[in-house]
Amino acid sequence: MKQLRKIVVITLLCGVLITAAGCAEKPAETFGPSAASNNSANVESPPDTAATPSASQQPVTPSSPPAAPAVIAPPATNGQTDNAQQASLILGRARDESTKQITQPAASFKAGEQFYFGFNNGTPFGSDTLHLQYESALNGEILNKYAIKVNPDQSYYQAVLSFKQPGQYKLVFIVEDTVRASQVFTIE
Repeated sequence: MKQLRKIVVITLLCGVLITAAGCAEKPAETFGPSAASNNSANVESPPDTAATPSASQQPVTPSSPPAAPAVIAPPATNGQTDNAQQASLILGRARDESTKQITQPAASFKAGEQFYFGFNNGTPFGSDTLHLQYESALNGEILNKYAIKVNPDQSYYQAVLSFKQPGQYKLVFIVEDTVRASQVFTIE
């Protein structure tokens, strides 16, 4: 009888340890501002907060690909466009310091070269957090994701980037789970 109790206790302890080990190995899916990124091999530096003093960002690395954000379909127009609603994203080698608008637009940069991006949402963000996502342009794999704190009343965000590894990438801006703008670029 004592031996049966020992076997039962050992079996229960093994089950608890196996369950705890399985939970410990599974990374938690994190999208909050305090999450740390382990996937920064391709990004030399996150967006530079010095470019926008009121903004802060924290890298976020999902454990599995998140559900695809909604993509905004252009509104039906009768040959006219409503520029106030259309978001845009411009990459370039320089920016006008007074307006913070990107000058010298480009889509190809050298590894390690710093370059600028300017994201215009077209309307106020309406949220205090933007998500900036880097993807492989070849297969859509999410390489890194940043939660960026912004003023909900603003509609424009710009910063400096730099990538270490050559390749083709896609920069995606998501506002309130909706893809607002994206741009493919090459690092040589």
